[in-house]
Amino acid sequence: MIFNLPDYHVIDAIDLPLGGRRVVVRADTIADACPDCGVVSQRVHAWSRQRVRDVGHAGALEVVVLKPRLV
Repeated sequence: MIFNLPDYHVIDAIDLPLGGRRVVVRADTIADACPDCGVVSQRVHAWSRQRVRDVGHAGALEVVVLKPRLV
């Protein structure tokens, strides 16, 4: 276990060539409700990547969160 993030799991962990590590995580559940009408959707239109600020723990660590864009 690399992180203790509830409802997320690690997809990939890569050692970067200039030092440090990139860790890619994704949520376990994908369903979410529309903020306007409240309809729940699980159909993914696309995936976006959000880079989280570097975490200074045991060297440089970059966390990338895969977030679904739902239809």
